[in-house]
Amino acid sequence: MSLNGYSFPVLGVTQAAFFGVEVGNRYDLAIPLCADRLLAEDKKGRMADSAGWWLSMMGRLKPRWTARSATAHLHALSPGIMRATLPTGYRPDMAKSFLANKLAATEAGTGVSSLRQQFERPLWLLMAITALVLLIACANLANLLLARAAVREPEIAMRLAIGASRGRLVRQLLAESLLLATAGAALGAGLAEILSKVLVVFISTSRDPLFVDLSLDWRMLGFTAGLAVLTCVLFGLSPAIRATYLSPVSAMRTGVRSVTAGRERFSFRRALVSTQVALSLVLLFGASLFIRSLDNLLTIDPGFQAEGIMTVGIDFSKAQYPKERRLAVHRELSDTLSACRAWSRWPRPRSHR
Repeated sequence: MSLNGYSFPVLGVTQAAFFGVEVGNRYDLAIPLCADRLLAEDKKGRMADSAGWWLSMMGRLKPRWTARSATAHLHALSPGIMRATLPTGYRPDMAKSFLANKLAATEAGTGVSSLRQQFERPLWLLMAITALVLLIACANLANLLLARAAVREPEIAMRLAIGASRGRLVRQLLAESLLLATAGAALGAGLAEILSKVLVVFISTSRDPLFVDLSLDWRMLGFTAGLAVLTCVLFGLSPAIRATYLSPVSAMRTGVRSVTAGRERFSFRRALVSTQVALSLVLLFGASLFIRSLDNLLTIDPGFQAEGIMTVGIDFSKAQYPKERRLAVHRELSDTLSACRAWSRWPRPRSHR
């Protein structure tokens, strides 16, 4: 394969889903680090730039070493390494900041990524919002289950009267709750996959596309299934127990309800409604602030017209222009393009037959 006039042998082809060790980015070709000088315009490469921060190193720890012990060892070596690699020409404040850097070792079993540091807090915020929405939905579902259990009290009383045990009825009502939780979890997992892809596309740009593997795996499915079972037990067990709390005789009487049970049911529903209202207000104000911030970011005035602008990159390697001539070529091209733009705006003469 030819790259910038140099032939590179193809040593292997990876799977289509392989994106390397850097999460968030993908590449088409991987070349050895020593080939950086061949492809560089000045034939020096980025390795000669002591002020560049672009290289990540990976390795294996020694036996009985941990990331924490390796970090402590690197912290001890960092002052000498920073003094030896201090770039020339740094201002005193920049040099002080450079010398204060500390090397560290981090776990790399899931790859190297700056996305974790950049989006960790927003993702935790989204997780908290998701938890609040889940609590609101569970409280609403618990209210609905309580209302349904109140309607089914004669049926439940009849079952109790003919010999059904309370445990069996609780299991039946829990099975109905589990069916609702399973359907909701399956629908939520599908929507999460779709909306996650939409979110990745939204924060990506044409010059800096973001690539994140969002395929389903057993850990996500296990977490979703566990959460569905947990919500079913927490918010479906109480209505199931309360449905079998009344005695069969009082429940089967028309228009007669146990005063104590009614008060308990009313207080429990009131607590659920209060929780729903409080959490909904928190989400409402949070969503309003989020929409306002997003609108400010999308409608910010950059100070220039962003529509209709095209950028062009020029490669002088094959044109073989000398280095001292390239600046003049840039100016000539700029003047030519400016003249073409001025001519395109000038009214064209009419053609005569």
